[in-house]
Amino acid sequence: MRQISILTLLQANKPTFSPTELNIADYVLAHPEEVFGLSIHELSRKTYVSSATITRFCHKLKLEGYREFQSLLAFDLASSSKDETQNISDLDPEDSTSQIIHKITRKNIQSIEMTEKLNTAKAYDTAAKMILDAKQVCLLGMGASYLASKDFFHKLIRIQKTCSSSNDWHVQLVQAKSLTEGDLVIALSYSGTTPEVLVATKAAKAAGAKVLAITRASHRSELARIADQCLFVAPIEPVVRTSACASLMAQLSVLDILYATYINTDFDRNINRISTSSMETGTEELIG
Repeated sequence: MRQISILTLLQANKPTFSPTELNIADYVLAHPEEVFGLSIHELSRKTYVSSATITRFCHKLKLEGYREFQSLLAFDLASSSKDETQNISDLDPEDSTSQIIHKITRKNIQSIEMTEKLNTAKAYDTAAKMILDAKQVCLLGMGASYLASKDFFHKLIRIQKTCSSSNDWHVQLVQAKSLTEGDLVIALSYSGTTPEVLVATKAAKAAGAKVLAITRASHRSELARIADQCLFVAPIEPVVRTSACASLMAQLSVLDILYATYINTDFDRNINRISTSSMETGTEELIG
């Protein structure tokens, strides 16, 4: 799944735009940070065109509407917001504990809020349907991404979805190669370039399985290019870092939203399955 760059799309299509459409494109290209987060009515006032004209402009770009336009703009801004050569940590050796508390909390919040803007409701609905339609789900991830995948594994088995997860990469690879058409891989890699995850994901796809990727919003993410569907996390941390902090919080947030979306595909049945699998049920003999 190749993510569209809305800024590149605007630049490339300028020769085909009418004067009114060109006015919109030029304003967005000149002020992308300002346009991000504006309502369609606010952009209408700034570009001196009607809201209906902006909607038609989005449709001309083969977008569903202004919401998708904003989502793609968020992706572009997120992709360019972090330099790979930045410092490994925003922390300073002179920071007090109070400053550390504030910095880490703010960064986690910022990561989750940016991640919220990167994914549309349609993306989550599509991902949830992929899980629903899958005969079995294979979870792939290394390091901190494995921790996020394991949390999702526990959620899926509570609703009786057949799935697999292992912290041994060789086992992950065997599981991926054993998949067939109708199965689903959920591959997690913040960088989108983790070699072990890429090898296993390519093996699963070669075997006929569909691929859902959880990766950072970056045009450098090879995993995003392999996937049939992506859910993006904010690239708020450099790829080379002391440990996954805000990025892990963002991955967990995406998976929590995906899980809740899946629950709602058959709410009563899934809630009943969760109740049945509760640790409160059937443990009387352990505490009696």
